[in-house]
Formats: sequence, C-alpha cells, structure tokens
Amino acid sequence: GICHSDLHTARNDWAGTKYPVIPGHEIVGKVTAIGGSVTRHKVGDTVAVGCMVDSCMACDQCEAGWEVFCREGCVQTYNSPDRHDGTISKGGYTDHIVVRDHFVLKVPAGMDASRTAPLLCAGITTYSPLRQYNVGEGTKVAVIGLGGLGHMGVKIAAAMGAHVTMITTTPEKGEDARKLGAHDVIVSTEAGAGGGRTFVALADVELLALRAGGAGGYSDPDAEAAAPSALATLRVTLRQAVYLTAADNFGREIRLLARPPGDRSGGAGEAVSAADL
Repeated sequence: GICHSDLHTARNDWAGTKYPVIPGHEIVGKVTAIGGSVTRHKVGDTVAVGCMVDSCMACDQCEAGWEVFCREGCVQTYNSPDRHDGTISKGGYTDHIVVRDHFVLKVPAGMDASRTAPLLCAGITTYSPLRQYNVGEGTKVAVIGLGGLGHMGVKIAAAMGAHVTMITTTPEKGEDARKLGAHDVIVSTEAGAGGGRTFVALADVELLALRAGGAGGYSDPDAEAAAPSALATLRVTLRQAVYLTAADNFGREIRLLARPPGDRSGGAGEAVSAADL
C-alpha cells in the first residue's frame, strides 16, 4: 500500500529523512525465513507488517501495549535506526524485510492482499481510537472527510455498531459515505449545516493552539474578534470529537479521539491548555 507519509519522507518534507531511503509501511507478503525462537509464524505464511518492526519489549510502555512509545524508542519500518546494529531500516518497497515476530500480523486465508495492505496504516489509525474509546452499539461517531482515513473510519465505526455521521465539503461524497455505512451526511459548506457549529478537523487543533499565542492572523471576522487571552484558554480533553461554535470561537472545549501531547499513559488524559501544546 501507499501512504502519503511515504511521499513526505521521500521528499524530506519533515526534515528528518536519512538518504538513501526506501519507504513503505503497508506491507503484505510471505514469510521466507524465521528465527529459532519464532513460534507464531512459519515459512510460507501470508503476513502483514505496519509502521513498526521492533522495540525494547521490556519497558512499561511496551508491556502495556504502547510499543510506539517505547522508552528506548521504537524502530519504525523505514528511516529508523535498528536497535542492534544502527543501520537505517528500509520499508516495504524492498524485496525483503526483517521484523521482530511480535510486529508481524497473520493474514486470514482468502483476503485480497491489495485490500489488506491499507489496513496497516489507515486502518489501524482509525481503528485504534474507536476501540480505545469503546465505540459500539449506542454510540455516535462523526467522521470529517471521506479520504483515505475517512472512508476507513466510516466503515469500521459502522461495523462496530455506531451511528455514523459523515461530515464533508463535497455533496457528491454523501452517497458514497452511505454505501460505506454512514447513517447521516452533513455537507459543512451548506447554509445551516451542523446547527451553526463550525467543525474543525482534528489535525488542525495544534495549529489553532499555536495561533492562540500569537497576534491573530485569522481572516474569519468571528475569529478576529476573539482576544488572544481567550484563545489561550483553549482546552483539550479526552472524550470524543465535538465542535467549536462561532459564538465563542475557540474558547470552548475541543474533545479529541487522542491523548493530549506529553501523555503516554494510555489512559484518559487530563485537560491541557493551549500553552501545553
């Protein structure tokens, strides 16, 4: 599978690429060899590998199932120093890859490899918060955007039994969203959409918080009316994605399907102010 992170890394958009780089962290393939202590897989098995290939497996984070927060640093599938010899890991576009068995996933017989691969990034990115916050029958989920992650979020949340609302700027995507399992569709660009609420993509929260400490720079008249001191009280808590209203701009709480920055506990985080972001 191809993730946009592959392109960012290849282009050094994040200023951390170690060339030569071989990206790819949505990998499906066959086991060609196993170590002497491996019991979970055998040669010939169809398996999958996502964004990590190793960690210390001994610290509190690893033992709690949060290997991505390994105290010694996890080894990412590409562009990451190997724990044993320091060489830089190479990703799924190589002809083979060496992975700790703990990070190798079984692929059920009959699954289409081309449909399985995106589950290793977009799939787990959306599944993880839905599972962590016990999404299921009787819960409601809103998904913003029907892109690579968005369509996964709709399908997975619907499969878990949630009532799913798709929020999009493109009316034509409404029917696609319903085919994927969405119960309701909100076209955010339509007048009156969302009852006067201004929906904010979760990825934009850090940007809003950073701007909160500055001198404004917003083109929206309502946003310009908000004093920096009010923006500085922006709070992030840990329950579910909600909204910001134009009435009080960014003074309301934003609730996220993610832990606040700095929280590595794996549990519900305390509210933090914009200054903490």
